[in-house]
Order: sequence, then structure tokens, then C-alpha cells
Amino acid sequence: MAKFDFEPDLHLNPETNNWEYAYRPYLFVKLGYRHRLSENSIRALIDSGSDHNIFPAELASEIGLDYKKGVKRKTTAVNEYAFIVYGNRVKMEYEGKVVETVIYFGENVKIPVLGRNGFFNYFKKVNFDVKNKNFELIE
Repeated sequence: MAKFDFEPDLHLNPETNNWEYAYRPYLFVKLGYRHRLSENSIRALIDSGSDHNIFPAELASEIGLDYKKGVKRKTTAVNEYAFIVYGNRVKMEYEGKVVETVIYFGENVKIPVLGRNGFFNYFKKVNFDVKNKNFELIE
């Protein structure tokens, strides 16, 4: 079991027009392809509403991956915005563990997202404690 604090995100509240912090479940990961591992950790949002892992395309180039050779698919965000992504099998490292998974890379993706297929399925449970601003990954 590993426990992590939510990370603060500064955003503009459209109702009050004030800058506020929203606390979200982020995990720092590294990506690998063949014998290359990303130099920097990537701050990825853990999203139980996402079917798949979806990352910005520029992160693929950092590990030498031609992401457009992956499986092309159309996906839709919660706001019904549709975009094209390409699924590729890569290695993902978090907390010293390495797993092989599929990540969909897209040019219009802004925030790396860890979803149910390809992340959540590696755990027995993923618990979100919104009140205490933390989450647990239980294997």
C-alpha cells in the first residue's frame, strides 16, 4: 500500500473570477520505450473517469517513440470534445515499480491522465480520500 497527498492546482474560478487552489490526485511517473527512460518525472492526474491512459504527444518524443505508429483511435473527453490519439505499449515507472502498459498519445492532450485500463487495473484498490486530500494505491 502506498499513500499520497493530493497536489494543489491553481485555477481561475469562473463563478468568482478569483484564483483558487483545487487539490487533485497526481502521481509522478516516468515513461520508457526500448532502452530509453524519460529524464524527468511526469506529473499525471489519476482519473477514475478516464477509460485509458492519455498523455500529450510531446512526451512520446522524449523517449524516442514515434507515437503515430501506434493504434489510432478517436476518443472523447467529458466535455464531449473528440480528438485522435495513438495507443502505444510503453514502460511506466512509479514509486520504483515498472509496469508495461498502453498509453494513448495525442496532439491536443494537455494533461497526462492515468485511467482505469492501463493503470487502475494494476491495483486491487485505488482509494480517494477527498476530505483528507490523499489517495492510496493498494496492490
